[in-house]
Amino acid sequence: MATLTNNRSNRQASIIGYVILSLILSFSTNHINAQSSFDERYGCLNVVNTTVTKGTGEYGDNTFSMNYQHERFINEQWSIGGGIGYNYHHQYRLAIVPVFASSTFFCTNTRCAPFVNVRVGSYGVIRKDNIDTNTKYSTTLKNTDFNLLMSPSIGIKLHLSSHIGLMTSITNENILLKVYNNKQKAYTNEIISSLGINIGLFFQIKGW
Repeated sequence: MATLTNNRSNRQASIIGYVILSLILSFSTNHINAQSSFDERYGCLNVVNTTVTKGTGEYGDNTFSMNYQHERFINEQWSIGGGIGYNYHHQYRLAIVPVFASSTFFCTNTRCAPFVNVRVGSYGVIRKDNIDTNTKYSTTLKNTDFNLLMSPSIGIKLHLSSHIGLMTSITNENILLKVYNNKQKAYTNEIISSLGINIGLFFQIKGW
């Protein structure tokens, strides 16, 4: 009799356990689906991010930058738009304002997804302090004919809710700049490169 009672209790506990587990899984699935991907009908992709990089190559320099991107969705995984920012090169003592076209492709339509972003544009110089000193990291008053900027990156995005989340990536920043060339003893156009980490917050606002 005691054995029969124990078996019934075990079956009841098992049934209750299955019900609770099913409810948890159902809730979790619905919750994840609610924030798994972008809804292009809700609004554009807005990203505010900060980047810290370390110089690479002969003319590279450590940088700090902040940017805002505004991109329209072509579909749930691909967006195109533009942005503006602030970028400071420490050794060159150079501050610029980049203006760029930007495109982001999310590799999967899931809550946590890898992505690729490319920015191409130009920049305006707002501050130059190390000018015409004829030393490494020296710039000159006359810059290149076109202030080219290019920055590819690869990273991961994570939805925190349906329309807000985090993005982090490895970023390669490049600008074309006229700098002092020690070998030629003259100012020449060179690519200033750096590699670093980008951390940002993305959000969608209906109608924006």
